[in-house]
Amino acid sequence: MDTLSQMLKRLAYTPQHGEQETKELRAQYAGNPEMQRRLAVDDRFHQGKGMMQDSPTAALAALAGSVPYDLAKLVYFNGPRPVKNVLGNLTERMFPNEGFNDKTTSRPDLNQYRGMISGMIQGW
Repeated sequence: MDTLSQMLKRLAYTPQHGEQETKELRAQYAGNPEMQRRLAVDDRFHQGKGMMQDSPTAALAALAGSVPYDLAKLVYFNGPRPVKNVLGNLTERMFPNEGFNDKTTSRPDLNQYRGMISGMIQGW
């Protein structure tokens, strides 16, 4: 039987790319949903690590804020067209050049939480 330490090590995520390289690859692979999904896990790792180093409270708030954000992405990708249009327009106004879109917005994935939590632990 595995020890708790061994189980936790298997759950930990190690990014495949550095922070800057992840940003560059996300731009390079715009329009490729599978690559965006995988790169989003690395991105969340780096976000979690950086936020934990700067402010553990902000990191925990960002983790909690990821849930409604990902739920909104779920609706964006799976909801009716009018809702998709509203969410796309609203997020573009809130976050210029980073709003929900079909090219660079990653599909929600539970591994993104694994990446973020692993980054937070690394940044601790």
